[in-house]
Amino acid sequence: MERTTVYLPADIRDDLRDLSRRLGRPQAELIREAIAGLLASHPPTRPRFIGCVADAGFDAADDEAILAREWGTR
Repeated sequence: MERTTVYLPADIRDDLRDLSRRLGRPQAELIREAIAGLLASHPPTRPRFIGCVADAGFDAADDEAILAREWGTR
């Protein structure tokens, strides 16, 4: 785990401190939980494609043959 500095407005900092005391949980744990929830609600986008092919007639089924022709076999 790495240490990170987060700047909070005074009202949020105070509310976080109060919540931490009420729940008996460390502020850092509450912050991690909140960030994890935010990240889970915004999953990373996946690329629509991988790589780029100049051949408009490219068929993914032929990828091994194309790679062998372009890069040679090792």
